[in-house]
Amino acid sequence: MPRDTKGQNGESEWTVVAEFSSYDADLAANIALGLLESSGIPAFRFPSTTGIVFDGALARFQPVRILVPPDRAEEAKSVLEEQEEDL
Repeated sequence: MPRDTKGQNGESEWTVVAEFSSYDADLAANIALGLLESSGIPAFRFPSTTGIVFDGALARFQPVRILVPPDRAEEAKSVLEEQEEDL
């Protein structure tokens, strides 16, 4: 699933390592962010706040993505997968 964000020079600056889009996306993203940061992996979430996107009569949750530097992506995925197994 990793997707890259590109900088001005075309090189990857951040890689998506997790995406949450359910009613508890905000909580799950904050937990993932805390796990990565406590493991010494720089990370941020986008968007920084969540909300409901209204599309006509239907509402859907806006996905929250967790991004890390590309050289830390494998390590970050490992940290998140390890925590998933513990739940």
